[in-house]
Amino acid sequence: MAIRLTSDVAIVTGAGKGIGAAIAHRLAAAGARVAVTSRTAADAERIAAELGPDHFGCGMDVASSESVRTAVETICQRLGVPTILVNNAGVNRVGPTETMTDDDWAAVIDVNLTGVFRCCREVGARMLAEGRGSIINISSVIGTGIAMPWRAPYAASKAGVVGLTQMLAVEWTGRGVRVNAILPGPTMTSMVQSAIKLGAVNEQQVIDRTPAGRFGTTADIADAVLLLATAESGFVTGQALTVDGGYALWGASHAADRRFGAGPDPID
Repeated sequence: MAIRLTSDVAIVTGAGKGIGAAIAHRLAAAGARVAVTSRTAADAERIAAELGPDHFGCGMDVASSESVRTAVETICQRLGVPTILVNNAGVNRVGPTETMTDDDWAAVIDVNLTGVFRCCREVGARMLAEGRGSIINISSVIGTGIAMPWRAPYAASKAGVVGLTQMLAVEWTGRGVRVNAILPGPTMTSMVQSAIKLGAVNEQQVIDRTPAGRFGTTADIADAVLLLATAESGFVTGQALTVDGGYALWGASHAADRRFGAGPDPID
């Protein structure tokens, strides 16, 4: 049975490109009226135009409570009270922890964690008043499933998102609002493609250690969001759904052999 969201209004943050844009397209294809938001208003408006006239794009900086409040009020006026919120906006600062500045640390935490809190607070209050809503927070396998060096603020922020998700689920689910998180693994976005070209990411190494034998796609993440957004997952709340093709689980020192059992065990 096809999933339909024809009675839903969705807000997607950080939706001007990449995973956020894919999520916006997927929710719109299922029938939701989608508010596309991005720190850059032009990017949000461009994606909304791709979706069609029933959708809306606007600028929203999740690092500013006033910006979040103003954007949500405008969205409510244009599309109605949101029933779906996808907190996807995020930033990163990469470098050795011992030389990481306070400003870099604060910038990542403010967007990736406090930004999620701001949006949950603003949209969640409206959902609670209506007694209905689904919030999906985009976290990461980094900091929860695996650890990678030089990403201290990113890992801390994404682990914090899972904690916030679980707390809100306990607090709000009995009042009609479910809250879940998605933890993407290595996902082929334009940013990752650029990193591969620059040599900052070894594409084959990632593929070799992923049991599924490939990078994730933005569509993989968008499909998981759709699953958690719908009433069909109405008994699912407070969960952290890992979408990584088994990447975080693979702990052996050799590449993930997707034949499992073919040939001698290299540990012997």
